[in-house]
Amino acid sequence: MVIFAFRKSYTGIFASIFALFTSMFWFSVPAESSPQVLEFLAFEMEYLKGAWTAPKIIMSLAVPLFFFMLLTAAWKRNWKWLIGVIIGAAVLKFIWSVAFSGEAGMSILKPAILGLIVCIGGLGFYFRKQKKTAKN
Repeated sequence: MVIFAFRKSYTGIFASIFALFTSMFWFSVPAESSPQVLEFLAFEMEYLKGAWTAPKIIMSLAVPLFFFMLLTAAWKRNWKWLIGVIIGAAVLKFIWSVAFSGEAGMSILKPAILGLIVCIGGLGFYFRKQKKTAKN
């Protein structure tokens, strides 16, 4: 999605959003799941099914705000803002997970760090490649 925003391709952005929304159907159910992960997923389901108060609505608006900031930073080619949004989102998701679900929230630490490393590494690789192409 970020690369399509960088290239200013609406088709690519919308295809990425569609892929994101349908991704739950692409992967098979794991043969074995960590009890902590199952507890965290149960917490998230209960959170979403619970009463929708003003603070909960405001917190939930952070998700589309994140995507807006992510796409805007990539569209404007502001690398520092883009990296800041990615790091900020990972840190805030982790803090929210632990603050609201306790020990079960710790189950997202490894995937969050790995995702952060992959995102930043992938963007770094892409930006260096673009710089080399621009010089030639």
